[in-house]
Amino acid sequence: MNDTMIAVGVILAVAAGIAVWLVRRRGELRTQQQVRALLADYFNGDMSVEQLSRRSRDIASRRFLSSPEVQAMAWAAFQHAADAKSAALAHSGAEADRLMRALGELKKEFGLPDRYRNEGWRAGRE
Repeated sequence: MNDTMIAVGVILAVAAGIAVWLVRRRGELRTQQQVRALLADYFNGDMSVEQLSRRSRDIASRRFLSSPEVQAMAWAAFQHAADAKSAALAHSGAEADRLMRALGELKKEFGLPDRYRNEGWRAGRE
């Protein structure tokens, strides 16, 4: 083999690696977008926690659903719903209770509080 053939082989291998990475990244972004939409629907009261759980497990892997990223997305969806209904929250405690109950059910369903409960023992935290 000459140097040209080796260079072409290396370029093809790098191009194939980049293509595989791009396809996987596109799938990850699509999954994140779908889970965000499900969480938004859940906090708007459009679906129950059982429906959310079933639909999210249909579109995302167990590994992704147990990641800290999903907890961050859940908190962001909760905060967005609370901000959107801030006027109603000021006048109605029922809406605030509904949102807090929804957050509690979500954390219980996905096991979020148990997974992050032991963070307090780390240095500097009480």
